[in-house]
Amino acid sequence: MPVSVAELISRGLVRLKTAGIDDAEISSRLILQYILNKTSSDLQLSSDEIIADEKIKQYDRLLEKRCLHVPVQYLIGEVEFYNVKLKVDERALIPRPETEVLVENLVELIKPMKSPRLLDIGTGSGNIAIAIAANVEDVSVTTVDVSADSLDLARANASLNYVNGKIEFVCADCLQSRFWRDCGKFDAIVSNPPYVDNSDYNDLQPEVRYYEPKVALVARGDQFTFFKSISRRATTALNPKGIICFEVGFGQADKVVSIIHSCLPNSEINIIDDLAGIQRVVVGVKR
Repeated sequence: MPVSVAELISRGLVRLKTAGIDDAEISSRLILQYILNKTSSDLQLSSDEIIADEKIKQYDRLLEKRCLHVPVQYLIGEVEFYNVKLKVDERALIPRPETEVLVENLVELIKPMKSPRLLDIGTGSGNIAIAIAANVEDVSVTTVDVSADSLDLARANASLNYVNGKIEFVCADCLQSRFWRDCGKFDAIVSNPPYVDNSDYNDLQPEVRYYEPKVALVARGDQFTFFKSISRRATTALNPKGIICFEVGFGQADKVVSIIHSCLPNSEINIIDDLAGIQRVVVGVKR
C-alpha cells in the first residue's frame, strides 16, 4: 500500500512517542529529511509524495535506533551550528544551540582585534573553533582536547568548512602544567568544559548518558575543576585586555564569576543568558 511523506511522519511520531522519546516529532521529521535528502521546507511541500519501499525500510531502521534513545544527530551524522555544518558521532558531544550564544558573543568581542589568537579548550567536534574561524577573518585558533578521537573529528569538520588552515590541533590535558608552558599567549581563551558533577550523571537524559562521551561531560574532581584551572592559567596566558569565556551549567554562573575574579581580580565580567533565560555564558575581560 502506498505511503506518503505525511503518513510516514505520523507513523514515526506515534512510534517514537510510545518509546518515550521527548522530541518525537522533531526526530521523525529529521530522520525522513535525511533519508530523502530534503530540507525542512522541501519536506513540508512534499507531504503527498509517495515514498519508495526501500526508503521506508531505511526510515524504520533508524526509527528503531531512535527508540533506543540513540541521539537523532548521531543517526543522521550531522548538525547545523552557527551557520556551519558539522559531522557528529560518538567521539564527541553533540553541539547544542545554547553554545551558539557563547560563539555569537565571542565573535563580536574578537572581531575588532587585529589578528586575534584564540585558545579553545576541550574542542570536541570543533564546533566553537570552526564557527569562530568561519566568522572572524584573520583569527588563528589553537584547539586542545585530551581525546585524540575527538581531534580527528574536529580536523574533519575544519576541512569540511574550509578553515583547517586557521586552526592548530593539539592533543593534551589542559589540567597539566606542561601544556601551558608550551602554548604561548592568547587574546581569548574559550571553553565549554566538563561541568556535570558525577553525582548528577545518572539524572541526565538517556540520550546523553548512554551515547555521548562521559569524559566530555563529567568534571574531574568537583564540577568547577576546569573553571578553576583555566582561570588560574589565564593570569599569564592571556594578553592584556584578553578575554576568558566559559559556557556554564545551570546555577553555576555566580560561582564561575567568583572563580574568575579570584584569578583576574580587576577583570570586567558579564553573565549572558541563553534563549531559555538560563545564565549560560560567563565572559571576563582582563584588565
